[in-house]
Amino acid sequence: NVLMAMDIIEKDKKEIRWKGLPHRSNQETESLHDERARRIEEVKRKRESLKELVVQNICFTNLVNRNRARNVSQQKSPESVSLPFIVVNTSNQTTINCEINPERTDVFFQFSKSFEINDDNKILKRLNLHKMGEEEMSHVLNPGVNDYCQRFGLLKDCIEQPRTPAPQLNPRPIHMHR
Repeated sequence: NVLMAMDIIEKDKKEIRWKGLPHRSNQETESLHDERARRIEEVKRKRESLKELVVQNICFTNLVNRNRARNVSQQKSPESVSLPFIVVNTSNQTTINCEINPERTDVFFQFSKSFEINDDNKILKRLNLHKMGEEEMSHVLNPGVNDYCQRFGLLKDCIEQPRTPAPQLNPRPIHMHR
């Protein structure tokens, strides 16, 4: 019945005749290749999006751990920065006009010279908070996500290499013979 529905065979009472495999037109083949190329690009975009989200998760985890360690060591009340945030960099010769609306929901800046805007993700990466050891990463990330990222090498830039200890100096004196 399936072969008849696909127009591969024809049945007349008890006689079955082979009609042949269906032929795809060049247009249909080209359409399938285009669809495949679109899907491959979509997978690449989604993979890159996943990578960014996982890196962001690693950055936030490291930031929380760093802040906890600082608060414990300094025995002070915790200071925090709200996320998300932006940092605006410009020359110290730049004149900046800043206006805030009465509701304090919008801020308007006007710069006399060029400036650079960095979001929280870029700043956290500059602080090297996107780095983490493989073992710690396996505890932070969902096992399925971690396996997928490992399989496709998405986090190779985030894996912190173990520090090698400084070479030990030989405490024994060296004797020179003449």
